[in-house]
Amino acid sequence: MFGLQTINEIMAAGPSTHPINRLFHLIQLEGRDIYHIYFYSILAGLISLSLPLGVQSIISFLMGGTLSASLVVLITIVVGGTLLNGALQVFKLRIIERVSQRMFSRIAYNLGYRIPRLDMQSIDGYHLPELMNRFFEVSTIQKSFSKILLDFPTAITQILIGLILLSVYSQVFLLFGLLLILLLLIFIRYTARLGLQTSLEESDHKYSMAAWLEELSRNVFTFKFHLNEKLPLTMTSSIVERYLSARNKHFNVLQRQYLAVIIFKVLITAVLLIVGTALFINKQLNLGQFIVVDIVIILLADSIEKVIINMDGVYDLLTSLEKASKIGGLSIQSEGNMKTSFVAPVKVQLKDVSFKYQPHMPFIVKDLNLQVEPGERIALVGFNEAGRGTLLKLIAGTFDVYSGSIRVNDLPLQTLDQELFRESLSILLEKETLMATTLWDNLTLGIENVNQDELKKLIHIAGLDDYVSELSLGFDTKMDPTLLRVSRHVSHRLLWCRWMLDVKPLMMAEDTWTKWDSFHGFRMTNHMQTLQRKNTLIVSTTSRHLIQTCDRVITMTHGEIGGIYTKEEFSSHNWYNKLRE
Repeated sequence: MFGLQTINEIMAAGPSTHPINRLFHLIQLEGRDIYHIYFYSILAGLISLSLPLGVQSIISFLMGGTLSASLVVLITIVVGGTLLNGALQVFKLRIIERVSQRMFSRIAYNLGYRIPRLDMQSIDGYHLPELMNRFFEVSTIQKSFSKILLDFPTAITQILIGLILLSVYSQVFLLFGLLLILLLLIFIRYTARLGLQTSLEESDHKYSMAAWLEELSRNVFTFKFHLNEKLPLTMTSSIVERYLSARNKHFNVLQRQYLAVIIFKVLITAVLLIVGTALFINKQLNLGQFIVVDIVIILLADSIEKVIINMDGVYDLLTSLEKASKIGGLSIQSEGNMKTSFVAPVKVQLKDVSFKYQPHMPFIVKDLNLQVEPGERIALVGFNEAGRGTLLKLIAGTFDVYSGSIRVNDLPLQTLDQELFRESLSILLEKETLMATTLWDNLTLGIENVNQDELKKLIHIAGLDDYVSELSLGFDTKMDPTLLRVSRHVSHRLLWCRWMLDVKPLMMAEDTWTKWDSFHGFRMTNHMQTLQRKNTLIVSTTSRHLIQTCDRVITMTHGEIGGIYTKEEFSSHNWYNKLRE
């Protein structure tokens, strides 16, 4: 529905862009429909302000005391104008609805495209699920943008045309109108900045509250058995107090603007009525013209009230655009230009590779040199904070910023087209979890032409036949990602099935399948030997049985290689007996 070009256009406004510029960018994207809205608004403004002229003409005919065809025509025109004005409003509503739907689709497609391609170093320190709460700002953007498009063009058109119409009767009205517009612009100019600032502050505390409630929910069992602890309510109270303080600041800005509405309406009504009355007494206006002036004054006051009252919606829109940019502006990992795919087992070379997640943090991988031959099976062995998982991610091209060189089949990793490279790669990480979708989707990830016999074979090897058969909907059963109804060892074995179903030239994994069930873990490990060197395998493990299926063993400590051994040599290493079977 929306191509990548459109997605890239949406992200043209970067995270440091001012919210006003984001609004202009949004208007630019929807320019064609917005032009139509303004066109209809100008027509509606002309019609609504031409009605007083029709009323003036009708009054003139009535004061003549005659009933003529012209009077009937005028009444018909006035009634028809009212009907046409309503029709134009319906047209605008249809356009605005189309814009709202397109806005939702664009942002959803944008995030669906960007999230799997995020630069992992740029999101270090963020909790992505909590960050995704900003997606709900789409609803506020839709409502606020729609309201502004519906009310602002009409109100502004009515103010301008109304002042022009009044100036026809007297230049005093024109001078007063220009002074009025100047005062209105000055007022908005000096209150808008503070209004946006307090709105952003209020929103920050709102998301802090949501994040804390998510933490409470994530640790529900911890707090359930410590009901007397004060931390939940203490934290909640602290955030609520900050939110209410920020909300009061924002409301004070709105309150000043509401008071300004009253002052403007009283000022407009008093001055224009006094001037109009003086002109009428001095015979410079007749009765019909005086009534027209009164009607236009009422329309002007209502239009100015709409502009100021809707400033709250403007603040909401700008704040929502700023919050949505928190997720929409996350950096995408850079892509290489070399369109190369691999169909045979690959060679992996690392030379003087060092990596840290942030500049101020210690090295996770340091001065690492390693060469893995095509079809070779490598076991990475180490204990906590050895850097094995980070090494697998580096080889998978997860991070862009590191020192040294990583090559795949003698090609620099950073020059490879990452999407094509990952079509040649299958990786299983310990932190992977099931998704809140069907078991089938969890196992296949949308792969077409799945070999169902192979999938059933893997499920049997993993000892999950009974588990799957007991599911009421079988493969169509929706899984629970919280693991409240799916045990951890079942989850890990299902993820192993997914990994083995998608055999690629380069296979990498953190060993999760031998930790929870040694019997099925042995069967799963033995099955991996049947691949007959169709791929290169690098696995991080502390299982002696899995190590015995590998060609070489590489020990790691604090991100550095301690030694490289054959599996026979490693069996006499002092670490060997510390490992689990």
